[in-house]
Amino acid sequence: MREQIEMGREPGQPTLLAGGPAPALGTGRDVLPSLEEVAEKPKPMWRHPAFIVSAILTILALLAAAAFAAYALFGPGNGEVKSAAIEVVDGNAHVTWESSDAVEFFVVTNGQPVDLTQLVAGENEAWIPAALNLFTQSSCFVVRPESASDEEVSLDGSALQSQRASSVCVG
Repeated sequence: MREQIEMGREPGQPTLLAGGPAPALGTGRDVLPSLEEVAEKPKPMWRHPAFIVSAILTILALLAAAAFAAYALFGPGNGEVKSAAIEVVDGNAHVTWESSDAVEFFVVTNGQPVDLTQLVAGENEAWIPAALNLFTQSSCFVVRPESASDEEVSLDGSALQSQRASSVCVG
């Protein structure tokens, strides 16, 4: 049998003996409740986050493609050259035009075209110094889009129209 030591029997100390049997140290039950398997029904494909994101991105890509196509077809970049004008000051020619695309620039003297595209400054003007002797009083300048580079340079009205070009003469 077990011998109990009594503590706290001296004056001023409480009694530390408990009446009855000591409680068990364990609780007798599980610490965590057991989890039951919950049957998950699968989500429909259209409610899956990856499908939703890919559908939104596909719609945005199609809208962007449609916007780019509409801009390419109906936007200002149709390449037409309009309203060419010339101003001759002190023998130097200043040719201006309106165009939204890159252009080719020619001077036609006595039916012979000479490519002056390298003299184009900015997007819509060219300066031709008199010292270069590239034009005379009977010369004409032709400005056309780069897309018409395969065709022959001409001062004929129908050829200019088919090339979406514009011309202006010095004299």
